[in-house]
Amino acid sequence: KFSATGEYIYMIGGQVTKTKAGEPGATEPEENICTAASGDACRVGIAGSGEGQFERSGENRIAVAADDSFYVGDATRVQHFSSSGAFLDEVVLADIEGLPGRTLQGRGLAPDGVLYLAFGQNFTLENAEVPFVYRVDPATEELVDAIEVPFAKHLATDSAGNLYAAVVEKHPSRYEIAKVDSAGVRQPPNVESPDSQELEINGLASSGACGV
Repeated sequence: KFSATGEYIYMIGGQVTKTKAGEPGATEPEENICTAASGDACRVGIAGSGEGQFERSGENRIAVAADDSFYVGDATRVQHFSSSGAFLDEVVLADIEGLPGRTLQGRGLAPDGVLYLAFGQNFTLENAEVPFVYRVDPATEELVDAIEVPFAKHLATDSAGNLYAAVVEKHPSRYEIAKVDSAGVRQPPNVESPDSQELEINGLASSGACGV
């Protein structure tokens, strides 16, 4: 995490605090967060399934809530952290009835706190009509509903509750950003990649502009 002026605040991950790792009496939460204020030496984290650890590297999408707490999606779960980086809770995807048993690829967070989740697909024609974006209430860990956005991969939301999904279809090649309103209705127009390159939503400004 960095401040608005680019100052480093903290990092989270498996044993990222080099000073604490292996230190007698150090707890897992102490090892898995390294803050600038502590003066501890930080390092690249290791993979893990503990609190504040992540199973996959490079694909842990983040969704920020209105209170500045944030959710980090991993291969099999979504962890919830406070704005200061403290672990709060987790949603284990296997525990939610109705979700597909595939790898989590994208996630977004609506203003009302509902999580949007997109899962890996086989990119076959028979999958094309299956809804691939699921809405989950992290408070109750229950499936709210599913939205038909075939081949959705990366997700982002805006302050009005609209969902933006990077659609990646391999056969035939189709790369675009689809917009879905808060009621789950697909909205035109879609933004297509001009050079047939894969699109990835990297962020969403408060104005509603997508960063791709």
